Amino acid sequence: MHKTMQVRRARLALAPAVFAPSAADGLEITGLRAWNLREPVSRRAYTVARVQTRSGTVGYGECAGVTGEELEQAARIVTGKPATAFEVIAAQLAAMPRVRAAINAGFSRVIWTLVDTHTAALISAAFLFQFGTGPIRGFAVTLFIGLISNLFTSIFVSKTLFEVALSNRQQVATLSI
Repeated sequence: MHKTMQVRRARLALAPAVFAPSAADGLEITGLRAWNLREPVSRRAYTVARVQTRSGTVGYGECAGVTGEELEQAARIVTGKPATAFEVIAAQLAAMPRVRAAINAGFSRVIWTLVDTHTAALISAAFLFQFGTGPIRGFAVTLFIGLISNLFTSIFVSKTLFEVALSNRQQVATLSI
């Protein structure tokens, strides 16, 4: 068995024990289904997973190729657990005493990913503007404006909305995601 699979299984097995939000809100996982796919050109194999909750909410995800045995094991582990138990911010909420501190920690982790991806796209926009003509330059300007506004919205507006929602409450011990 590959070391990556062992690490993945260990994390999956620990996740429900570490994060155990209430399943009373209908987010209890009732079904897990997966399809193994292969891209026709690159021949890359991956698995698309479908998770369904008791309330009818359905979510899809993508991961590396998974065998039938691994899928059965994952289904046994996640079935009956709340879907929110596997979210990134849930880990922050469990590890921190205050909700506001958890949100700040979550945003501090994601900010570098946002800046990195937007910087790469901004460099592409600069090359398009420098070497393009006519409509290509117009697209580069539009792309630049869109990326800057998206970055601003992702970082500042989202965090401000969280802060406003939290400021309207007296004492916040938990946060429904």
